[in-house]
Amino acid sequence: MSEENNPAVPDVNVLIVEDDEVAATYLRETLARIGCTHVRSVDAGEDALELAREFVPDLAVMDIRLRRTLDGITTGSRLHSQYGTQILFLSASDDAETLEKANAAIPFGFLVKPVDERTLSAMLEVGLARGRKLIQERDRRQGDEKEWICVCAWCKKIRDDQDRWKPLEVYLSDHSINRFTHGICPQCTEKTLESTL
Repeated sequence: MSEENNPAVPDVNVLIVEDDEVAATYLRETLARIGCTHVRSVDAGEDALELAREFVPDLAVMDIRLRRTLDGITTGSRLHSQYGTQILFLSASDDAETLEKANAAIPFGFLVKPVDERTLSAMLEVGLARGRKLIQERDRRQGDEKEWICVCAWCKKIRDDQDRWKPLEVYLSDHSINRFTHGICPQCTEKTLESTL
């Protein structure tokens, strides 16, 4: 299926996580044929999470069994929770235990290898449509229904939705894909030095 036949395929970032080079090549070629132009491929979960910091994937086609430490389920779960990435799992096995573990990562689909192009294309359409819908819903909520955040006027802790007061950096870490560290700004450095003299 070419891009001309499939104008609904948007300009999205697709990440392939597959440690079998033959399978990875097949997936890249299939994605190209259905019109996906922004495709990156890695062979390990660790590399996928590293790459996702700069190439935020809208959709990931993920082998469940990977050779290094992180398996596909753990990697997919992290990509979904941190970036909202839609996950399509691929596996040579469809036993009940594998399916149960995969479902815990909230994928939009699960295909058993070998996968034919028509089935893969149909599943990708589902994932892309779901991803677009979630992005539109998120943007609508952020634009129309901004939430109030309660900040303590004294200590600057933030009250979460379970009525717990959290330090600012903890709250931000819980609600952001970024990581945080501490430092001292120039004004506070100057005040600190003045108070010790």
